[in-house]
Amino acid sequence: MPIDLSALCAGPRWSAARVLLDLLIWAGLALLAAAAAHPVATVLAAVAIGAGPLNDILLHGHEATHRLAARRRWLNDLLAWACNGLFLISATAYRCFHLEHHRRAMTSADPEAVVLRRCGGVHVPGWCYLAAPLALVVGINGWPFVRPRPGAARLRVIAELIAAVGLHLVLAALLGAVGYATVVALPIALGLLPAAVLRSVCEHHGLPAGDTWTQTRSLHCPAWLRFLWSNHQYHLEHHLHPGVPFHRLGVLHRALAGEYARRGVVPDRGLLRTGLRLLRIDRRVATERGERLAVGGLADS
Repeated sequence: MPIDLSALCAGPRWSAARVLLDLLIWAGLALLAAAAAHPVATVLAAVAIGAGPLNDILLHGHEATHRLAARRRWLNDLLAWACNGLFLISATAYRCFHLEHHRRAMTSADPEAVVLRRCGGVHVPGWCYLAAPLALVVGINGWPFVRPRPGAARLRVIAELIAAVGLHLVLAALLGAVGYATVVALPIALGLLPAAVLRSVCEHHGLPAGDTWTQTRSLHCPAWLRFLWSNHQYHLEHHLHPGVPFHRLGVLHRALAGEYARRGVVPDRGLLRTGLRLLRIDRRVATERGERLAVGGLADS
């Protein structure tokens, strides 16, 4: 039975509400840690904040990059700036970088592959993903400056990065130096970066190029993790149909079950187990077949 994509893409968009929930969870965990007034509680709260609400906010920056965060363009663009800017990423640069990734996934022209090759060489050892979050921030922000782009786009990147720095200065002024370190900097270092490494290595690493059904990985994860990360584990579904918003990816996954069986596609099980396994293997970035693969237009849905 054909999938009704128009129905999956219809209806309201929920990223704004979900980001608000993430902010409330972030504040709640910070207050609990402050009430406990113990170093162990502070560290545990930092890990939970970074791996939970902060990681999810970053994922909704990804939603906004595909213009799926809100129906109103101004709200979508505001979420794109705020959700990416919190992590010093320009929304304009990320859109250029990420849509090119969709068009050229797993080929040598894939922007993610370009950045990863600089970290680990042609064969991209799994361990290079340990540096991927920081390397990708630099690679994303610099992408419009190393590829042909209108001057206006480059000026927007600079303006967005200046505004992102301003956002952090405001947070530091409101929270104080200790508060900023405890509920912003420490969660990013202890929670968000490890979560980003696991997500990144699980999405494509160790998979062959050339077939949109096998060059991207989805994962079977518990319901609490699907909720915590807004269904991002359905990464194959997202690459196949990037116009479907996060809250409908589970429906899309079930609708594709028959095609999964026909093609022999089996989602991996467990984020941590899969990620740790993949960090130990190498994978050549591109194949000759992958270079010829035409996937243009997918990311613009």
